[in-house]
Amino acid sequence: MNLIQVVVDAFEEKTQTFPIGMSKKQSSYVESSSGVGRQIVLMLDFKKSDYFVDLGSGEGKFIQTIAGLSDCNFLGVEFSNSLHLESLSINSKSPNKERIHFAEDDISNFMNHLPEFVQPSSIIIYLYLVEYQLEQSVLKKQLVDLIDGGARMITYRHRLVGLEKWEYKHDEKFGIYIYWNKQN
Repeated sequence: MNLIQVVVDAFEEKTQTFPIGMSKKQSSYVESSSGVGRQIVLMLDFKKSDYFVDLGSGEGKFIQTIAGLSDCNFLGVEFSNSLHLESLSINSKSPNKERIHFAEDDISNFMNHLPEFVQPSSIIIYLYLVEYQLEQSVLKKQLVDLIDGGARMITYRHRLVGLEKWEYKHDEKFGIYIYWNKQN
């Protein structure tokens, strides 16, 4: 498959955007619906000590949805300056703002923004990337190591293949996949 075909395949017809930006200058994002957020809360057992990490958090609206439904902590990582600034503005008005933090950075640097005391088993990663984007990034090894260490990962609309060592559950209606290490 050539690069042009990969880009064409990633394009979201409904929203006329790409799931993640191709570069900082071309960045575009797709919002996850509040219905997806509610379903994730129903599918997962959130604990107060958990950290929900949204990689590519955009304006942070998805985090705001889940924060209203659970009592865990949140980190949104977004490399677009304008989206990051919007997330800070929205969060400043949130009743949950003490539990929500945003960082402007490349998503592969997300661990630098979590408190040192956070254990992998307390991390829930939300990722809206398609498989080939993850394959071509330094992020994949980080995620594999974290899940092997007990973290859980959620993907939306894209199942990650080749990860048979992990358990997963799937909600067909919403297109949600939740992965975890069956050894933990």
